[in-house]
Formats: sequence, C-alpha cells, structure tokens
Amino acid sequence: MGQAFFAKKIDLECSVADLNKRYALLSAPCDTCGDIRGFAMDGGFLDGYVASGAESGFFGIVMPQGYIHPEVRALEITAGGRKVDCAGIAFCLFFYEPRIKVLPKKYGDELLSVGDRIRIRLEIQ
Repeated sequence: MGQAFFAKKIDLECSVADLNKRYALLSAPCDTCGDIRGFAMDGGFLDGYVASGAESGFFGIVMPQGYIHPEVRALEITAGGRKVDCAGIAFCLFFYEPRIKVLPKKYGDELLSVGDRIRIRLEIQ
C-alpha cells in the first residue's frame, strides 16, 4: 500500500526589513542546523521560489536525506489584514540571518513599506 501524505502548514510572522524596486526583504524568526540558518518545515529547511499564481516555481525542502519537492497547496500573504497581491516569495538558506523575498507582479510596484508586519501561510502536501 502507498504512503499517505498529509497537508502540512507553516505560519511565519515577519516584518519588512528592506525594499527596492524588485522585491521586499522580510525578516522572521529562523531555525539553525549547524552553521546554516533557515525556515524549518517538515524536518528540513524551506528553499526556493513559491509562485502565488498558476505558474510553477522551483521550491523544495532541504532535508538531511536530500531535497524534496512537495506540492504547494496554498500560499497566503497578508499585511494588516489585507491580502498582498504579489508574484510569489523566495526562501533561501544563509549563514547569518536568512530573509524572505516578496516579489511584485510588476517591476517597481510598491506592495509594502519598511516596518510592515506580514503573515505568510504556506501549505504543502
């Protein structure tokens, strides 16, 4: 019999640390594994681009046993109770403080302001 996969969710409370015309950088509490820091989920670290629309991104979870590519079931980004309409978000691992990028749908769109409180809800299967 095949293994059943259940949806897993993560909620990240972030703040906007920096902005430019290409993206907003979010700061959030992170986890550490050895010298590497990132955002933990399902026994590994989130890594890659999650698209908010129908297009696919390149997203996965770096695990001790390798890299997995779960299906993204839902991505919701909100600021002050309103939905943030963006192209997607990008996670990366880092030796210092990792950041999350929020990418606008169009170059130069200002979706957020420095200091804004952001909530990211990600559901995978």
